[in-house]
Amino acid sequence: LHPLVLVGVALGALSYLLDPYAGSAQTVAAGRFMLALAMGLLVIPTWPMPNRWTDTHPFNGPCWSLFQEYCGNLAYAFVLRRLPTRWLGLVALGFAMPLAWAALTYGTLDLGSAWESWQGAPLRMGFSFTAGLWLFRVRDQISLPQLGFLPLSAVLSLLVICPLWPELGGIKLNGAYEAACVIVAFPLIILAGAHSAAGRGLDALC
Repeated sequence: LHPLVLVGVALGALSYLLDPYAGSAQTVAAGRFMLALAMGLLVIPTWPMPNRWTDTHPFNGPCWSLFQEYCGNLAYAFVLRRLPTRWLGLVALGFAMPLAWAALTYGTLDLGSAWESWQGAPLRMGFSFTAGLWLFRVRDQISLPQLGFLPLSAVLSLLVICPLWPELGGIKLNGAYEAACVIVAFPLIILAGAHSAAGRGLDALC
């Protein structure tokens, strides 16, 4: 993966330097530019660059997510794979609570790519990564209905096409809905899918 990261950051830096439409909006000191480039090549967050909003990775925006994945993989290599299943579940629960708080505070889980919401990134990665590991370990211990591919796809579609919810009585309902989807609904869909078969017709179609 990392060679593509290097290419993406290099292209992003070139586009930043050579943008014919930016005028003076992207004028920056050479030292600051080179340091941001070096940190970008290492997928490390850096301070915002002019005309790049408040992105934590100004030369390649999606690297904010890749940085979290790198952290998750390092955590797995050194700690998480050695944890007993019960402790792994407790770690996932420990991430779920602040993740729900962030969703209710911001009204969304679309967090982490910019400095004003940077704390949402490790919460998103921390819960989904550890919950995924826990689900993999306990998948044969939890019995769920075998709904099959099409019903589960329909449920997932209904969840993701739901419109934004308003704020009601000081509670940001959209944040509550997104937290419920991520923490409860999506793991249940994954578990149900793990116990389901597509069927001959869908297997042939796939």
